[in-house]
This record gives sequence, structure tokens and C-alpha cells, in this order.
Amino acid sequence: MIENPILIEDELYKCTNCNGMVILTNNGYTCADCGMVVEELYTQDNFFIGPKENYESKSAKQFVALGKQIDNVSQLGSYIDYYTSGVFFDSKNAPLSPERQKLFYRLKFTRDFRSRLENNETEYRVIKILKAVSSTIEILPDVRKRALYMYNKVMKKVKTNNQKIPNHVSLIATCLLLAAKERTPVAPITIQELCNAFLDNGHRVNCKMIIRDMLKFKQFIGIKKITHDGKDYLERLVNKLHYDQAFKDRFDIKAGSMEMKPYLDGLIKFAKELLEAIPKQVKICRNPFILSGASIYGADFLVAKELKTKRVLTQKLLSDATGIAEYSIRDHFCAVVKPVLDERRLKEKKQSTKRDEPHD
Repeated sequence: MIENPILIEDELYKCTNCNGMVILTNNGYTCADCGMVVEELYTQDNFFIGPKENYESKSAKQFVALGKQIDNVSQLGSYIDYYTSGVFFDSKNAPLSPERQKLFYRLKFTRDFRSRLENNETEYRVIKILKAVSSTIEILPDVRKRALYMYNKVMKKVKTNNQKIPNHVSLIATCLLLAAKERTPVAPITIQELCNAFLDNGHRVNCKMIIRDMLKFKQFIGIKKITHDGKDYLERLVNKLHYDQAFKDRFDIKAGSMEMKPYLDGLIKFAKELLEAIPKQVKICRNPFILSGASIYGADFLVAKELKTKRVLTQKLLSDATGIAEYSIRDHFCAVVKPVLDERRLKEKKQSTKRDEPHD
């Protein structure tokens, strides 16, 4: 616990109980002698409440008391000394002074984990699960806080409307997905990746459960519809290719002495152009993550032509590196990307024909 003494000499900074010195701790202004919290200190939390157009800035409209953060379970451990003990001893097994006994009794009572856990077992279990999953997928702390805020908001609304939550684990997974999509406009997490992260931590959550909770409780969260384009996933998928050993071996064989960076930059460049050329009414019917992988496969044709080298990617190689099913890449490429690629080639052929025609 961080303790900062208050140096200003004023009655406001003296304990109202014993007139002792007041220090600033995680719980607020606390007396250093008797341990009583004189006044709680409120600070701005770094997430938004409700929908916002711009999430880059970190202003806030919610105030949270220090020591009562929604993602903080306990700071002093489970309890001080044994749970049933009422007398405290020092390192030499001698009883503490009455003043110290009173101080530690207050700390034990206010920070005792069991008393805080009573009637809130489910909420603390959900917080513990969320922290484990967030560590697995390396998600930002702001996203985790936003997910917990959504979860608490749903809990309050559900109690007010006398409804029931079918599964608290799937609900926190839904809140984490919405928070990640809201706060990470580039390379957001997918539903399948989130389900795999929960499965790795011993909790079975599937896509149907997340979609069910999203449709049922979205009205309580009060956020607007968040959509993502395939361009949001391009850098992430190309980065997976960059670190895939099978791709590196094939690149060395097909590209020879050429550096990998121009090739990868070309993949992102031409994949964006292909995605922009796809009609909007076609894109909304397709999975943006899979469509992004199919556009990278199509961009390989254009990069090979521009750099005058052999093609590197195969559908199986791309599938193994990115985790997208091979048949899904093939289906999206043949149905969506290939027509755009053929149209692009036809336009280039017509332009080259016009340039070769003799002029009068």
C-alpha cells in the first residue's frame, strides 16, 4: 500500500477520532494512528460510460473511490492473522499495544476478504476468470475495466427488471468482446479466439452463448452497433505470416535473395485495394476476418507480378499460419476476391492494349 503523509497543517488533515496525523493511502485519507478513514478520495477512471465517437482521448465521466476499483479484488490478501483471531502479536509473540490492536482490527475488518466475498461469490469469481483470460490474450487493462463496467451495468439492470442471467461466464465473455471491439479499432479479437482463451483457462464458452447474451443484454449495455472491415485485420494476419517458420522456408525458396519486408508491404497494399473494390452489399454478407485472409491470398498474385518473382502463398500455408480454415479461404477467394481480381486484370489488359495501339 502506498502511503503519502499530508504535510499541510490544517484541521481538515487531522483525524476526527484521535487527532492523529492523516496519510494518503489507496483507501483515501487515513489516520496513521487509529486506521480510521477520514475521507475517501475520488479520482477519474480512464474509461467512458456510454458510446463515444472518439476513444483515443482518456477523459471520463465516472468517479471511482480509491480502493474500490471494479477490477480490484483485494490488496492485503485474504485476511490478517487467523480468521477467528481477535488479538494480534508482534514478531516476538508479544501482544501489541491497545492502539495497535485497534488499528489492525480496523484493517482486518475493512479488508477482510471473506466478509467482502459473502453474497458476492459469483462476481468475484467472474473477476478472477476475466483477469486470467485477459492475461492469456494479453488484452489492455482499459479494455478489461470497460468489460467489467459493462458486466456490472447488466447485473444492476437484470436485478431491477427481475430477470435471470443464464451463464455469468458467457456474459463476461460477451462484455469482453464488446469492450475489445469498442476500444481496439485495429486488429480486434474474434469470437473464436475469445472462446479458445476461455477454454484454455478451463471454461467452456462457445460462439452461440456469446451471441445469445449479446442479443439479450445489449439493450442494458447501451452501446451502438460496432462493425469492422476486413482491412482492420490485414496487419495482424500479415504479422502472423512474418513469424511463421513454414512461410519463411517457402519464401526463401521462391523469392531467392529478395527481402521479406517489400513482399509483406505489398501484400497489405494490394489486399486493401482488393477489399476496397469489393461491393459493400457483398462484404456485409461475409466474415471480415476470413475475407481479409482471402484478400491476402489474392494479393499474392499481384505482388508476384509487381516484384517479378514467383508466388509464395498457398491456401494451406495461409491457413496454417493464420488459423483460418482452408476451405473458408478457398470459398471466400473464389466467390468474392477472384471476380474482383479478374476484373482488375481485364482493366490492366485493356489499358496496355490502348498504349500499344499506333497513333495517327
